[in-house]
Amino acid sequence: GVLIAIRNFLSGDRMFAYFFDVLDWHWQLRLELIAIYLAWPLFLTYLSHAFPRMLHRIPLRVVQISAAVFALAALFLPSYIHTRLIIIFEIALILSGVYLAAMFIATWRRRMTGRFIATVGFLILFATIINDIMYERSVFNTGYLLSSGFFIFIFSQSYLLARQFVQSFQDAEKYSRELRDSNRELRVIQEQLEERVTERTQALEDSRRRTERARSELEQLNEFARKINTSIELDEILNQIFEYIEAHFDIEATFVQFYNSKDNTLEYYGCSRSAELNPASLAMLKELVVPMTEDGGFFYYTFRRQKPFYLSRVDRAIRHEFDSRTVNTLGVSSFLFVPLVIHDAVTAIISFTSFRKRMQLSRRDIQSING
Repeated sequence: GVLIAIRNFLSGDRMFAYFFDVLDWHWQLRLELIAIYLAWPLFLTYLSHAFPRMLHRIPLRVVQISAAVFALAALFLPSYIHTRLIIIFEIALILSGVYLAAMFIATWRRRMTGRFIATVGFLILFATIINDIMYERSVFNTGYLLSSGFFIFIFSQSYLLARQFVQSFQDAEKYSRELRDSNRELRVIQEQLEERVTERTQALEDSRRRTERARSELEQLNEFARKINTSIELDEILNQIFEYIEAHFDIEATFVQFYNSKDNTLEYYGCSRSAELNPASLAMLKELVVPMTEDGGFFYYTFRRQKPFYLSRVDRAIRHEFDSRTVNTLGVSSFLFVPLVIHDAVTAIISFTSFRKRMQLSRRDIQSING
């Protein structure tokens, strides 16, 4: 743009000569030609940066070197020689302009952004260059239009730059939204991972506690087995069993009845807490003889099934008078009957109960007691 302004300042009515009459017209002509020669390669250099995929490097270098040769010729050679080179430069200028027009049109196939505005702006500029050459040669009578064409080209480039800026701003907002969404998803994933880690840690802690509890139970069972193995009296063995069960489960009293196959009855053998029972209850237990018939109620049902029988609420399950008399005499609300089976035959029934509160036994507890 500066070189075009210098060229306009030196051409036409010779405004430079009017203000600066120090230089003769030969040097004014040299400066005008140098401005023309250097303007074109600088313009192509700008295009190579604005549209890097459009111009090839070799044609650009050829134009730059040729322009430098023409500028040096205008600076050092006599006027009658370098003025004859103008026609050669103008032909080269038109040919390179045609090449650039073809390159701009080729951008349409690559669907380059802003290709229409860029192509129209360059074609208008190129048309004004041809007009100035033809006007200089007295072919056209239109006047110099290069400044107008250059203004239109600069305006089109400004429009493209503004459009690219808006697009870049929109892309930045888009990427910012995507980044926020990604960060939000990342936080969700992080929270999920933290929850999984917490759950896994809790599961490991629960597993550790279960392992510790199982080890503690195993140690207690080993100690319990050791005491039983070192005992030789049945009463002592039963007391060890009663103490272990009552210490680990919600049970307050245990009593044993052995099966008399001759009379087909269950007869009282012993109770874990006989001292805590009232005399009437203890006397009833000692005299208790349960027939192994339908009249035996809960005891007969356990004897016949040969499986543990748990009643959390005995008042809801009483069907026989024998059961009602037993429950009312002892004053209990829950019972667990466990048969002692040897060689597929019941030899005794161990009954577990609680006087002060109702027993709360789980399936696992019953399996452990029956174990």
